[in-house]
Amino acid sequence: MKIIINEWRFLISEGLITEEKYQDAIKKLKAGDKLEYTDDKGGKLTFEVIFNDSGQVYLKNLDSGVYKNNYFFITVSDLSKNDLTFKTINVPKNLPDNLKNEKKDSIKLAEILKTFPTSSWKKSTFKNISKLSMAGDDIDIEKPDAEDEKFKDYVKVNDINPFLDELKGLKTGNVYRLTLSNGGIIDLNLIDNKNDSLFFEYSDAKGPAKAYDELINAELMLDVNSNSVQQMVSSLTDEENVESVYNITFKKIISVQGDDNNRAYKKILIKNIIDIDLVSSSNKKEDKKEEPTDEPHIEDMSDEEIDDMTPEDITSMVLSNPTFKAAFLSKPGFWKKLVGGKPKGILAAKDILKKFNFYDNARGDKKEKDLVVDFFKNNEEYFIQLLDKTFTRDDITLDITKKYKVKAKKRTNVNGGITVFLYGSGFMFKINTIYGDTRNEFRATLIIDYNTEDEYRENRTIRVTDAY
Repeated sequence: MKIIINEWRFLISEGLITEEKYQDAIKKLKAGDKLEYTDDKGGKLTFEVIFNDSGQVYLKNLDSGVYKNNYFFITVSDLSKNDLTFKTINVPKNLPDNLKNEKKDSIKLAEILKTFPTSSWKKSTFKNISKLSMAGDDIDIEKPDAEDEKFKDYVKVNDINPFLDELKGLKTGNVYRLTLSNGGIIDLNLIDNKNDSLFFEYSDAKGPAKAYDELINAELMLDVNSNSVQQMVSSLTDEENVESVYNITFKKIISVQGDDNNRAYKKILIKNIIDIDLVSSSNKKEDKKEEPTDEPHIEDMSDEEIDDMTPEDITSMVLSNPTFKAAFLSKPGFWKKLVGGKPKGILAAKDILKKFNFYDNARGDKKEKDLVVDFFKNNEEYFIQLLDKTFTRDDITLDITKKYKVKAKKRTNVNGGITVFLYGSGFMFKINTIYGDTRNEFRATLIIDYNTEDEYRENRTIRVTDAY
């Protein structure tokens, strides 16, 4: 039985699950526990815990080298990537004569601290740690990657909600391919998508991605939030040639004891992802089978057939579809392209069905989203005019009496769909839907200050028009 765990912080706080990471493991160390640090050249340093105060740990060195007879002090925040900062003091050199033969390190430590608080201890750093063992458990070390140099000038995106929304739209049963900047490929099969958590099974890895050997035969969970997903872009100002790179942290199940809630997880950070593509899709229905029915399908009906339906049948058909129901129950204007501003009632419901046919059948069986994509050509320039009212915010003004030049950019989403963006001078529009019965009018999201903390979005109606 598989389980999707959404309340991650709650489960950790209640002790229902554990997670192998430095910040948690160091707080659990007890007197007598052993630590071992190994650097990238194979050198080792070993210690024993004297005292632990919620992650402020006092250690005794167990080696016979330069640190013999030294006490060490480390805290929960001292590990940065693969370097560990610490404080140390030589015990025999600073211990009173009457305690030279004392066997208990706790007594000697207390005496040392009376005269020499940790603020006076010598500071230093363990560099390039490749392995860290704490109380018998191996702890992940975030190691520098040569690929990081390619993106050292990239800027972190603060609002990654658009990308998170794409991840939330991934379909169960599909296989998705992560392409890394070094040419590596990782294929993951999406088993479940529920409540902003994605559950994957490892499928394959090729090229340099084989270095992620911990993924083999793994079951992985991804919490779709800004804590697990990081996006960086090549520019915040060049709206036409921006490239993105992503770092995504998955959680691998490493043990199960008792019930499914009592699990241990290990974080696996997959870095420098430059693309996510749909590799193969499943036609299986999620969680239910489609039962045969004699009821007509909306997309097969003509306007005349809709007019011949009884009010009860029309209302039932509309209310049984979540999208149509939302349109039917909403106020006029919010779903204006569907209900045409009509009040609630059977006329509105009938118009909903006819509008659905207009977009899905009347134009060569193409969905409305396809019509949007087909209308625009990639990298072509267009002129747009804002409808309804003039927009003014910060230094951007779009007057409804004027036309503005834009360039179309088509972006392939992780679910295989295509989104059209129109880039102007200091603003851009994300095209959402065709507006009404006019092909060159669209509902779109106006975005300014994009990829910054001050990003602003507003849904508006625009018309694509010829230049003056």
